[in-house]
Amino acid sequence: MFNWDPQDTDYTNTNDSKHGRNIAKHVRAVTEPLLTSHFGNSINIDALFKKFEKHLAEHLANRKTRHLNIVISLTKNE
Repeated sequence: MFNWDPQDTDYTNTNDSKHGRNIAKHVRAVTEPLLTSHFGNSINIDALFKKFEKHLAEHLANRKTRHLNIVISLTKNE
């Protein structure tokens, strides 16, 4: 089993907001370059990941998730 939060090594982390923040940081590290190269300055990356962090914390408050799949679909604006 793989845990997205490396600080939750025993899978018992009950601090959902901290857990959501840690996951959001890891996802941001991978996806930020992709998003900024595609959207440039038209995207507020900080606001996007704050919202993502909030959604993760809300989700984790109701359900303990150990696996996460993220799908990003980008289209070119012409």
